[in-house]
Amino acid sequence: MNGILSVVALFTLANGLSDEFRLTFSGKVQEIVLSCLEEMDNQNSGEAETASAMAVKCLQACLLTNLGMMQDGRFSRDGTLVLLDEMRSNDLDLYTKLSAGVDEVNDEMQNIKQNNECEYAQRLAHTIQRVAWEHNIHLEDFM
Repeated sequence: MNGILSVVALFTLANGLSDEFRLTFSGKVQEIVLSCLEEMDNQNSGEAETASAMAVKCLQACLLTNLGMMQDGRFSRDGTLVLLDEMRSNDLDLYTKLSAGVDEVNDEMQNIKQNNECEYAQRLAHTIQRVAWEHNIHLEDFM
């Protein structure tokens, strides 16, 4: 669940972003999460152990896909940059820092081979968290 929160926090609560941007984006994320949860609920076959273990991973995959950060089950550098482009006019320094992080995440995720989109999404979320930390973006400060 931390991976999901980190991704959301990265884009919605970053310092320097206008209230309008944050409200618009957080509303978009909320709609996506609700849609993903509904989709997952419809697909749940009732296997409790798998449902709880995979639910968070699959929610990450759904969220990242609907945000444009994943495409065809893989990290989308271009989709992520499109998402970040919305914040360029709000905080150019943060945009520059995040863009560098996107390139680093892209380089690392290109070599990751996962057959399961949900497992891949979890790995991607963890990579985003680590790269954010390395770039001195403290996601926990934004929550």
